Amino acid sequence: MLKFISLLGTNAYLPCNYYVRGREDLKVENCRYVQKAILDILKRENIVPDKIVIFTTEEAYKNNWIGNEEKPGLREELEKFEKEIKEIKGMNAGESIVESVSIPNGTKEEDLWDIFRIILDQIEENDEIIFDITHSFRYLPMLVFIVINYARVVKNAN
Repeated sequence: MLKFISLLGTNAYLPCNYYVRGREDLKVENCRYVQKAILDILKRENIVPDKIVIFTTEEAYKNNWIGNEEKPGLREELEKFEKEIKEIKGMNAGESIVESVSIPNGTKEEDLWDIFRIILDQIEENDEIIFDITHSFRYLPMLVFIVINYARVVKNAN
């Protein structure tokens, strides 16, 4: 299974233009969330994840996963994307490919082990992982890299 994994940040995501250097056809304009932009670019290249997992702390969930009057949350943006993907893949309306998974803030050692376990639990045997670290907090990208490397050995993930 091809999985897209990302860590949602707590800061305000502002609309930006994203592109792949040298590829004018791979440009996403006025997109608030980099995760959505990356997924749009991948889709144009016919790379469509089977599952999208966004890890959120409580603060990231409140600030950026759920929307408010001023801006849509990433959940809303990915729900639109999910509808497009389901049509492409011929999936049932009830099947969800987008999931928000809660992780602790990581202020204590126990939190780090919990984060390790939570992320590892999202990786299944033979999964292929696309990992976005764009707005990841301090140590989290390195921790996820460790989890993915561990999953390569124990779950044959790529």
